[in-house]
Formats: sequence, C-alpha cells, structure tokens
Amino acid sequence: MIDKYHRLEELIDSDVQRSLKEDLGTGDITSNLISQDVYAKGSIITREDMVLAGSPWVSKVFSSLNENTEVLWFWNDGDSLKKNTPYELLKAENIVE
Repeated sequence: MIDKYHRLEELIDSDVQRSLKEDLGTGDITSNLISQDVYAKGSIITREDMVLAGSPWVSKVFSSLNENTEVLWFWNDGDSLKKNTPYELLKAENIVE
C-alpha cells in the first residue's frame, strides 16, 4: 500500500513534469543566450502579503531542470509573509539546457 507521503511525491512529480513539458516543449530558446558555465543565485520576494504554499512543487521544478540546483527556503508552507519579504534562495548553474 502506498502511503500519503509517497502518493503526494508522485503527484508533485507528475504535475511538474507535465508543466515543464508544456512550458519548455523542445527547449527554452532564451536559455541559449546564457553561457553554459554561468553560476547564478537569486531570491524570490513577495509582491504582496501572502501565505506561502506550494514549496515542494517549486523545489521539484528546479531539481528537475538541474539536479545540482539548490533551493533554500527561509519560511515554511502555511507561514504568513509580508509584502517584500524574501522567501527563497536559489543557487544554480545552467538551469535549462
């Protein structure tokens, strides 16, 4: 029997793979503008007051694009955040190939 955690992991994986296939298709042509050896980091910042939700999906998107991508969450799903609050740091090299 599959427990709820593994079922959720399967759902997240399925959602992310379907969305990436739809969004990227055969590739992201704008990624060709970035050198293959570029290392980048950035933060996502709230634009308005919000309750954080969906962090497992965001993490899965980036790990699906490049397994060496590191996503560091400053907050947890369900936390209330004020406008202009950084809530995630992304460290990656060559995310979209």
